[in-house]
Amino acid sequence: MAKKNKVKSRDSPDQRKFPSIKESEAQLPGETVKSQFDKKDLLLCGSLIIIFFFIGIWNIGSMNTPVTSWMPISANESFYIDLKNEYFVNSIYLMQANQPKIEYDIYTGSPANWNFLQNISTENFVLSWHSIAVNSGTRYIRFVSRLPESELNEIIIYTRNFSKIPISKDSIICESDNCDTNKRSLSNLVDEQDRIEDPPSYLNGAIFDEIYFARTAYEHIRHERPFEYTHPPLGKLFIASGIIAFGLTTFGWRIVPFIFGLLMIPVMYFFGRKMFNTRFGAFSGAFLMTFESMHFVLSRIAMVDIILSTFILLMFYWFYTYYQGEFFKKGWRDAYLPLLLSGFFFGMAISVKWTALYGSLAVLALFLLLKRDEFKAGHSRKKIFKPFFLMPLLVLFISFIVISFIIYVLSYTPVMGVPGEGSGLEMVFRYQENMLRYHETLTATHPFSSPWWSWIFMMKPVWIYTLGNPVENTVSNIVAIGNPAIWWVSIPFLLFVIWKWIKEKDSTCRFIAVVFLFQLLPYMLIGRILFLYHMMPNIPIIILSITYGANILWYKNKKYRYLIMAYLLIVLATFVYFYPILAGYPISQQFNDAHKWLSSWIF
Repeated sequence: MAKKNKVKSRDSPDQRKFPSIKESEAQLPGETVKSQFDKKDLLLCGSLIIIFFFIGIWNIGSMNTPVTSWMPISANESFYIDLKNEYFVNSIYLMQANQPKIEYDIYTGSPANWNFLQNISTENFVLSWHSIAVNSGTRYIRFVSRLPESELNEIIIYTRNFSKIPISKDSIICESDNCDTNKRSLSNLVDEQDRIEDPPSYLNGAIFDEIYFARTAYEHIRHERPFEYTHPPLGKLFIASGIIAFGLTTFGWRIVPFIFGLLMIPVMYFFGRKMFNTRFGAFSGAFLMTFESMHFVLSRIAMVDIILSTFILLMFYWFYTYYQGEFFKKGWRDAYLPLLLSGFFFGMAISVKWTALYGSLAVLALFLLLKRDEFKAGHSRKKIFKPFFLMPLLVLFISFIVISFIIYVLSYTPVMGVPGEGSGLEMVFRYQENMLRYHETLTATHPFSSPWWSWIFMMKPVWIYTLGNPVENTVSNIVAIGNPAIWWVSIPFLLFVIWKWIKEKDSTCRFIAVVFLFQLLPYMLIGRILFLYHMMPNIPIIILSITYGANILWYKNKKYRYLIMAYLLIVLATFVYFYPILAGYPISQQFNDAHKWLSSWIF
C-alpha cells in the first residue's frame, strides 16, 4: 500500500488525502508508465489505429456514386428506353435522387402497344436504389412520372445473371414536349452506367438512416430547409464536410463518421492509461474498442451516433482528469482546463443528439460525490471552500451551460441562412419545440426495435442492409450488433465494478458504474421506439469495466496473463467471424445463418 503523498500548495493544508483516486487504487503491482506518451505507447496505439483504418476503410463506399440527374417538372411527363434488340429483362434499378418522393408507372411492350408493368412510389428513400422485377422479354421500357419533381439519378437494366444491358444516350426517347428543357437532359439517366457495381449495392447508394442524415447534410450545404430536424444539426454538419470534400457519394458521406470512429481508439488508449496507470490497461481498452463490432458498423455508415459517442467519450476523459485528483498535486487552478474541456465536448455532443444529456448528469453526480468526499477529508474549511468547491462549480457552470449553449446555438447557423426559416434565438427555440414534439408524439414501430434492458444481452440486433445475389447464391448483410465476446463478458465485470464501488468505496469503480447507469437507466422513461445502437455511448464504459478487472488480474499473478491473452484472442476471433455481416461481405446463406446465435437474431 503506497503512502499518501504530502502536498504543499498555497491553497491546501500541509497534508491531504486524495479524496478521488487514491494512489493505492491507481497504482497496481507491475509495470507502470511514465506520465508522457513514449515510443512504446506510439507503437501499440499506432498499430491499433492502422489496423482499424485498413479493415474499416476497405469497401466503406465509392466515389463513383451517380451524381447527374433528370427531374420532371410536371406530372405525366414520359419517356421510353429503346434497347435496340429484344432482351429478357430480369430487373430494372432506379436510383432516387435528392428529392423526398417519386412516383412512376412503368410499362413494357412497344410504342404502339404498351403493357402496364408496375407502379413504383417511394417516399424519403433519397440517394438509394429501387429494384423492379420484370422477368419478361421486351425491347422497350416506358416511364411515366405521376408526380412532378420525381428526380432520378440513374436507370440500369439487367438481363439474366445481372448482366447489364448496354444503353446509349440516344436510346432514351422523350414522349413529352419538354423533357430536355430547363437545363434538363434525359441522357443524365444513362450516362454513369460504368460507375455502378453490378448489382447496385451499399457501395453506390444510401442505406438505412443515411437516407435522412446524408440528405440533410447535403441540404445544409445548399442552404435548404433541413428535412431531418429531430436531432440538432452538428452531426449532419460534420457529415456535410465529407460531402464537400468528396462529393455527394457514399464515400463522401461516410468518411467523417469513420474518422470519428478511428479517433475513439487513441482516446480509449489515453483513457486506459490515465485510469489504470499501466500500459496494459491502455492497450487492452484500445484493443477491445478496435475489434468492437457495433463501433465498427457505426463508423462505416452516415449516422451521427459515432460522432455523438466520440464527443461523449472525450467529455468523460477530461472530467476523469479532474476527478482523479491530479490537481491536488499541481494546485487547484489546474482543474479548470479539464473541466472546461469536458464542458466543451459536452456542448459538441448535445449539439449532435440530446441523449448526451444523460452523460452530463453522470458528470454532475460524480462532481457532487467528489465534493462530498473532499468535505469528509477535511477540505470544507473556510479558506479552501472557495477554491475547492465554489470555483470548480463556477467553471462547471460556465463550461456545461454557457459554452455548451453557445455551441448549440451556433450549430444552427446554416439553418439561419435558409429563406423563410427566420434567424436568431427565436428560430432555434422553434426548432427545439418541433424536436421535442416529434419525440413525444412518435408512435412508429419497427421490427428491430428493442427495450433498453435487453441491450447488454444483444437480444435484437439491427438489420440495416441486405442484398441477395441469386446468381452467385450469396447474401450481403450489414447488421448493427456488438461483439458477443465483449458485451456478454462485460456483464460480470459490470456487476463486479458496482459491487466494489458499494462494498469498498473504490472511486474508479464508482466512476465506471455511475457513468454506465446514468447513460442507461434514463431510457426506461422513454416511450418511443429504441434500438440497440443507442447503447453506443456506453460501449467504452463496458470496455473500461472489463479492462479494470483484466488489469488487476494481469498484475496479480502471471498465470492469469495467459487467460487474459486468450480472451483478447477470442475477441479478435469473434470479430473476424462476424466481419462478413458487419461489412456487407457476400457469403453463402448457410454461413450467414451460422451467425444467428440467438433465435431473436434476424438477418
